[in-house]
Amino acid sequence: MLITTTLGGDPGLHGAIGRLTATGDRLRVRVWDMPTLALSVGGKTRTRIDLHQLATLMAVLAAGEPALAVFEDLSGRPSTVRGADGKPRVQSGQWEQGFNCCAPVMAAAAAGVPYRMARPADWKRRLDVPADKDAARLRASQLFPDDAHQWARVKDDGRAEAALLSLYALRLFRGEM
Repeated sequence: MLITTTLGGDPGLHGAIGRLTATGDRLRVRVWDMPTLALSVGGKTRTRIDLHQLATLMAVLAAGEPALAVFEDLSGRPSTVRGADGKPRVQSGQWEQGFNCCAPVMAAAAAGVPYRMARPADWKRRLDVPADKDAARLRASQLFPDDAHQWARVKDDGRAEAALLSLYALRLFRGEM
């Protein structure tokens, strides 16, 4: 029996990594919250992605030889803050979003997992997922009823999206998209 494993990643501090295993027609998904840690930055405590734990998690998930990983491709908006010279300045929130988006991608690349990026509008349209976060949880529950307990809380939308992205990865790998 053919077994295929794929990964999906919803980047960000409240994101998650999903691992989908397809055995014949049976789909099972498991999700992990994005590992974070508290750091002191400029005398204030800030939450950041724990790169060491993320790398360890991805190495463990890569041991199952996933066929493909798909990560949500977040696109930042241009900065509206301009310096005295009139040029746009990067705001710290934009830098953090870029860092948070790239961290799981880099962890997958380091673990040797082939990956692709997917714009939210594209993967959500293909899986009939509305933009609303609660609707994403509902859609994931429809597609994975046996695994819905993993995104039962309102704050678990990142888990639901990671599960859905792993399904998107499976369909891409199988050439169904």
